[in-house]
Amino acid sequence: MFHLDTFFALWMQGSFYVVDYAVVAVMPDIFKDIYHFNELQIGLTYIPRGVGIIAGGFCIGKIMDYNYKTVARKIGWNIDEVAGDDLQQFPIERARARGSYFLLIISTAVLVSYGWAVTKHAHLAIVLILQFIQGSMGCCFYNTYNALLADVFPESPSTAAAAASIVRCAMAAAGVAILQPLLAALNRGWYFTILGIWSGGCGALAVLVIERKGMFWRTRRMERKSAHSRANDGG
Repeated sequence: MFHLDTFFALWMQGSFYVVDYAVVAVMPDIFKDIYHFNELQIGLTYIPRGVGIIAGGFCIGKIMDYNYKTVARKIGWNIDEVAGDDLQQFPIERARARGSYFLLIISTAVLVSYGWAVTKHAHLAIVLILQFIQGSMGCCFYNTYNALLADVFPESPSTAAAAASIVRCAMAAAGVAILQPLLAALNRGWYFTILGIWSGGCGALAVLVIERKGMFWRTRRMERKSAHSRANDGG
């Protein structure tokens, strides 16, 4: 997790885990205080978001395949569907990050809209639709950048997954602790506006760095690892 080429991928995962926790944590209060739901009804409001996560997981798999093939075609890369591709010379960071800006715009717009929808006591259908979209966006970012971590650490994908889990949980715990006083000080509209701008702005910067520097940092890390291995073998 301390490598430059993986830090920003971990950030993308962790930051949207914070967003998810922030949304889930305030949902009971929203539906109890604003819509006067009982506990059973509050529980049912989580279903649209869960369906969104399922839909996002299905769609992002198709999108990642398409992005990979598109980048490969642009650079004249022949995809080996039997043995698999050697990603050392392939810009996998560009392939995985492709389309992320569009998803970030949607995610930011949804979070801001959600905050003001509940603040203005919008119709329940609007709120549930926004929860569906937010759940799908979060799943898209998780799966995309989890796949990138596995791509850049093909020799130890389980270690990469464990590091991602640690970072996600740590960021979520810290994020919720920081955001709760913010929610108490502001109304829900400004709370979700700040959350959306933070996740979208930092996410856009992370994607930019991944696209421009990710492959360079990955190549440098692998060269250092190879040199270290040769030195140990020689010793």
